[in-house]
Amino acid sequence: MKRYKITARLLLIIHAIWVLAMFASLPLILKYQWAYIPAIFVAGATLISWIIYGSCPLRTWENNLYAKYAPEKMYTDLFTQHYINKLFNVRIPTSVIRSVNGCMILAVILVSFR
Repeated sequence: MKRYKITARLLLIIHAIWVLAMFASLPLILKYQWAYIPAIFVAGATLISWIIYGSCPLRTWENNLYAKYAPEKMYTDLFTQHYINKLFNVRIPTSVIRSVNGCMILAVILVSFR
């Protein structure tokens, strides 16, 4: 039981770092030439996982772990949507989150190959 909780928390932290890396990558690419390599990796891996899994596998794994120790913590929203709502009590539509994520990935890819 405790193992699932620790793993779920670790996965939450990894997921948060991944999302922050995605959003930080665009300004970093514009400032530092070398930053396009990790930025393309994060953007590409995110896009490929969406295509293969239909959603983020990190969210799925997180929910699978929650199901084993605290089913009430499971969520159906997108990761960013869920935690923005949980932390700031602001409800953002799924379409807005998907649009922002998609535009960010596209921007990172286009700016990286300039």
